[in-house]
Amino acid sequence: MKKVILAAVVLILAIALAACGNNNGGAAETPADPAPPANNQPADTTPPADPAPPTGGNDDNGGLDIANLTHREFFDSDLEGFLDYHFPATDLGGITLRWVGFGNPYHYNEVNAARYQERRERVERRFNVNLEFIEGDDIVAIAGAWGDVPDVMVASIAAGDPIAHLWRGNAGYWFPVLANGGHLRSMDSYLRANLPASFYSYLGESATGVAYGFNFGPAYAWNIFTYNRDMIRGVGMEMTPSEMFMAGRWSLEDFYEYVVQLNALLPAEVTAVGMHENWWMRMAVYANGGYILNPRTSVPGLLMEETIEPLRMLQRLVEEGLYLQPSWHGPDDEIPPFVPTGQWSWAPRFIGGSHNELFRNGLVAISSQAPWDFEGTGNYFEFGIVPPPWGSNVTFPGNWRDLKTHTPYRSVFNDATANMIINGTPDVVTPEVFVNMAFTWYADPGAIRLVEMRDDIGGDGIIRLGSSQHLFTQTDVDLWEWYASNSTWEGMDSGGFWLPATNDAWRNTLGGGGDFRAAFERLMPQLVWSLYDFGRIQRENIPAEMWILAEEFGAGIAAEEDDED
Repeated sequence: MKKVILAAVVLILAIALAACGNNNGGAAETPADPAPPANNQPADTTPPADPAPPTGGNDDNGGLDIANLTHREFFDSDLEGFLDYHFPATDLGGITLRWVGFGNPYHYNEVNAARYQERRERVERRFNVNLEFIEGDDIVAIAGAWGDVPDVMVASIAAGDPIAHLWRGNAGYWFPVLANGGHLRSMDSYLRANLPASFYSYLGESATGVAYGFNFGPAYAWNIFTYNRDMIRGVGMEMTPSEMFMAGRWSLEDFYEYVVQLNALLPAEVTAVGMHENWWMRMAVYANGGYILNPRTSVPGLLMEETIEPLRMLQRLVEEGLYLQPSWHGPDDEIPPFVPTGQWSWAPRFIGGSHNELFRNGLVAISSQAPWDFEGTGNYFEFGIVPPPWGSNVTFPGNWRDLKTHTPYRSVFNDATANMIINGTPDVVTPEVFVNMAFTWYADPGAIRLVEMRDDIGGDGIIRLGSSQHLFTQTDVDLWEWYASNSTWEGMDSGGFWLPATNDAWRNTLGGGGDFRAAFERLMPQLVWSLYDFGRIQRENIPAEMWILAEEFGAGIAAEEDDED
């Protein structure tokens, strides 16, 4: 009886997400920092120093004075020399390696096909290897269902002929199943010594903290609160939200009081707050040290007070008319001021477009934006950014920068990818070889970005982001890069039953004024069983009281199947 619950997986959603490019109530403990390697010895996180760069006139580098070049200048002047210097090749003796997720040159339009063919030829030439491209959709077809792909992978490994050797896939869906099942080659010691933590932490680590995979870039926050600076100043607010945050006056209660005052000053047609409710959930929950699914183990944290408290605050904003909900599943001419139970749907239509459009059209004063929205929003007005408010689980440490190191305050990223080595891959493909192959493949911008960030290993841990150029003040830049660099994995979007079911439970409770704890307690047996049955969570990580209810649910499903047989 495998994957019974996941027969209801929303396949189109899961495929789209995988293609995208940071207690009480019986919940597991808040995840700790990454665990050391399996030998329990502290990991050596100091990268080996690059060799001293040649000086000007060195014939091996075409006379380039690379000591005085930026990494980009070196790359643009001599790609082969750049790769030789930072990602040296290894002769693999002409073996064939099967790649999944690296861009099949025969699968794309003419422009992309040429680009991927160039990458293929570069890797094959430099490493003396033959690359065989396998499509993820083809493996899904073999498996018969999206959720059964790990079974196909494991069967091929057991048969001594892995269906894929080097896999680039969704970090939250297949990766934990394969990693926790012991079907991936550990890259722990190499990654910790040679890549910044943001390239592998959470997204490439197993439930035990061992690193099995890495991304082509740093994982950082996908969203942050934004506000219309001109509007807020114009109605006479004494402080902007960012000034409130930096002063330590940005708890959930501080936020509520600020919003009440702001809403009273705004024109009647403008609401103080409006954003997609899932982004409130993610940002405010993790800012309070809670989590939806444990970033390491995937065990649900929905019953934690740290998780529920921020949801109650949003419910309060909705009930008092301080929050404009952009998603409405119903006739456009029957939009109620308070959406009744059952109407907060998993697939809502948007009134007036998305929450971005509500914000840009001046219908809400405070919203949320992804970094790729910054430039577009900046074409409408000058906006500011502010991290989300914290709840009672966080005590302001006196300096906002210390929230990162002295409290459980976090930002979140989701739907990232991990590059993995499948067991059964020829031993010559070591973690170092794979990293060098992968960044030879994705040289621009992946290799350049990694080399730049290697320079800062052991630095302040702040990721310098290109999106910062679209912000308006240095304060905005500082807040965004600090917040984005403080990110952890949020795995709810990684496909499967848990995504729509959790959304329905929390949205319907939010819209209907119900009790979140009661709603999540009803959901928990099915949620935990589906995650366990899929292999996403391991038995030893499930709290006893959670497991009893989940096991009862699973037994009921099995009994129903027996009756049908």
